[in-house]
Amino acid sequence: MDKANKMLTELNNKANDPQKGLFTRQRKAAEGVSGEYSAMADEIMTKYIGELSHPKAQVAFQRYVQPRLMAERNAAQDFERKQLFAYADETYKGTIDLSVQSAARPEMDEGGFIAQTDAIKKAVAVRYGGLNGPAAQAELAKALSKSHAGRLSMLQLAGQRN
Repeated sequence: MDKANKMLTELNNKANDPQKGLFTRQRKAAEGVSGEYSAMADEIMTKYIGELSHPKAQVAFQRYVQPRLMAERNAAQDFERKQLFAYADETYKGTIDLSVQSAARPEMDEGGFIAQTDAIKKAVAVRYGGLNGPAAQAELAKALSKSHAGRLSMLQLAGQRN
């Protein structure tokens, strides 16, 4: 057990190193963390198994460590999934916000406004897997309402200046 604890401590220290640790990666940079973690775990486990001279001790060590490693691998997958979801969410919100802002710019002509509303529709469709569901419809209506309100405000201001 002592060797297993040392192995898991080494793995944990490497994965959480403040400078180069896998779990310091955020958002899109976390893509691939679970695979890298598995490779690192296998490498460290092989090193510790190699330090055991008797084959029965090697098998016992591996049996003892595998369930714990599986839990750690699952945690790495969960970390990666959460980071990538957060990245996708930020990207989605950024796309919507940028399109809404762009649609309201004074120099935006009607064709540009339509292109921005199309970008909003595409972003919502990607996020929700289409535009037909109630959540997608509500999100689309909210975003398009913002872009139309911004456009109307801009046109009113432009009309007041002329």
